Amino acid sequence: MIDHVVIYFRTDNVQWGINNGYTAVFLGFYLYISNTTNRHDGILCHHDTNYTRETIPDHVSIDCPCHGQYVIFYNERLPGVTYPSGYSNMAYGDLCEVEVYGCPNPVVEVPQCSKPCPSNCEECYPDTGICMKCKLGFEGYACERACQAVTDVKVSLPVTIAGSAYEALFSSKGYSFPEHGHHNMSLFLSLSEQSTNLVSVSFTIHGASVVSVYLLDGIGSLIRMYVDESMESEDVNVTVVNNIIAEVHSIIIEVVYYHQLVISKLRLPLRKCFNYINSTTF
Repeated sequence: MIDHVVIYFRTDNVQWGINNGYTAVFLGFYLYISNTTNRHDGILCHHDTNYTRETIPDHVSIDCPCHGQYVIFYNERLPGVTYPSGYSNMAYGDLCEVEVYGCPNPVVEVPQCSKPCPSNCEECYPDTGICMKCKLGFEGYACERACQAVTDVKVSLPVTIAGSAYEALFSSKGYSFPEHGHHNMSLFLSLSEQSTNLVSVSFTIHGASVVSVYLLDGIGSLIRMYVDESMESEDVNVTVVNNIIAEVHSIIIEVVYYHQLVISKLRLPLRKCFNYINSTTF
């Protein structure tokens, strides 16, 4: 089980920088992890598309949490292909050192190989703490970056569900409200302090007659309002886009319905991700 790979580039003991010819050689490199010597059989961990001769460091550390027997460094300069300015004319593999860090398989009881899964991880490797799939809206090596708004959810109608309302609304199965005499329902979403830079709110709704969505600022003033009184019972996708600079502190979704109501696939993308270290999920 590989955790990360550190690559030291050849420098010839010449000061690293734009005047070192090797800076051009390594630009655009690829790193694969494979169970064979064929890179196409493996997983692409990294492809450099950002470095220039001025910015490439003399060594890089690349997170690559996956299983594999072979670490493959690859670069290319193909005929007929125009590469960015600063790239060398030929591709070389002049590496000084490659260090591969990870856990044995099966995992043994060593500190770096007995970590619990991150709280925002949906699926991780047993006993390594390395996440294979973050929960929706989270990214990063330990799912530590939130790119969807983190919000507290309050529902006007008491409905028993497995898990949290937050996770149910984000799922494809959704939050279901059975028909039992109540025909009005409200959702109140209170966004965390770091989640107010909202791009939009979107969701899929089934069984609604009328849907109203309100985006409110920190003092409860209206930023945006959406009302649709021509809903049908079939699935309808609703999207309300925030003003370009407004900060949303709360969202109210009001629904009138006459059949079973389901709200699913809630999405609250942010303009900028943030580090989320609170393990509590609303």
